Amino acid sequence: MEKDSRRKFLGQIGWGGLVLVGCGGNDDSSSAAGGTDAGTGTGADASTDAGTGTDAGVGATGDAALDTPLPLATNPAWIQNQPLDTWFSIPGTELAGSPGAPADDPTNVYSSSNGRLSYSGMGLRGNEIVLAADGGHGDYSGNEVTSIDLSADAPVWQLRSAASPSPTENVAYYSDGRPSSRHTYWSTIWSPDKNRMMLHYSRFVYGSGISFKASNGFNLDTNTWDPAGTWSDGYSAGCADSDGNVYAMGVNYFELWKWTGATDTWAMVTQYPDAINVNPVCFDPKRSFLFALAWGDGQGDGTGLSAFTIAGTVKTAITFTPSAALTQFEADMPAYSAMEYDPKNDKYFFYEGAAAAPDRVYVITPNDTAVWDMAILTLGPGSIAPPAAKGAGIYNRFKYVAALNGFVVLSAGTSELSFLRTA
Repeated sequence: MEKDSRRKFLGQIGWGGLVLVGCGGNDDSSSAAGGTDAGTGTGADASTDAGTGTDAGVGATGDAALDTPLPLATNPAWIQNQPLDTWFSIPGTELAGSPGAPADDPTNVYSSSNGRLSYSGMGLRGNEIVLAADGGHGDYSGNEVTSIDLSADAPVWQLRSAASPSPTENVAYYSDGRPSSRHTYWSTIWSPDKNRMMLHYSRFVYGSGISFKASNGFNLDTNTWDPAGTWSDGYSAGCADSDGNVYAMGVNYFELWKWTGATDTWAMVTQYPDAINVNPVCFDPKRSFLFALAWGDGQGDGTGLSAFTIAGTVKTAITFTPSAALTQFEADMPAYSAMEYDPKNDKYFFYEGAAAAPDRVYVITPNDTAVWDMAILTLGPGSIAPPAAKGAGIYNRFKYVAALNGFVVLSAGTSELSFLRTA
């Protein structure tokens, strides 16, 4: 009940004078401008089905993921002597009032630094997290790009590209040729092959919630957006594998699509008889498969637990050993959550960031069967809970940073980043 109240409340307040409206996935399929994208439904049935795909499938190309070396650990001053499994904040990392957003007041919950998080996530390049053209719909028009390098002893947000001066509603690109602000959901993904922060699909751009298939790339070396038409039209992505290929779950509800970074091409992997419009989803490099876990479709629609893996084109339902964690997960009915794989612990970490329990982290332990274990992470003494997620959810603003052996969370633009060491 508390979560439903939170969603209704967010649907009525404004960020910086602009109304944050409900933005479920099925709005994409009805967009006149953007073609069909993943909608919301009743959640995945999670049956096993080989499908009839046209692509090589998940993990079927490259397979470098199986032997991908982890980056060398870094030890900036802010992380030194911090205990394991304990939430703490990174000093001085508020976006509002920083060089990345100097006009924003850190004490104003309606500041642009919060408005731009509406239904939006972030990208990660190495130790650097990036916000690019977030916001959109009736929430925020700015398409600025900001980033913060967590390898620094005292990280500070930087403005990489200022917002377009004259944003126009309901267009894929503003008059200066730069892409429109949009709800990015989970689709801001770093492409090492293309050396770009990619935004796959333009979902609910600034204005009345129109979507476009246009995908965009931002060059972090030159701090410039690529011109319109540089990248092939895409789909609303959920995650990437270790080779830089990107996956979109539930296109037309039932299809899995894959973007091959090396060739900038999208192809349908396969189509299933039951809906797979489920998020969050992450790639497991050890097992070379996708793992999706959500309540319903993960976007507030559907009932029951959705959990499955996809290896190649084969989808396998996953169930869980009965536990207090499973009971709590079902009671939470989490929506717009994040999930990341931790290779050091060989576990998945699932995080919602809801106001009822902003420090709660679910830990999923895979095995060689289809019955796995779920637990709630036991936090150490002195743990400081992150603020509740702003912008109607956390999406992929919960990221595993390999060189720092833990997870960073951007809960709000008006609060410091939070971090959780797991190794």
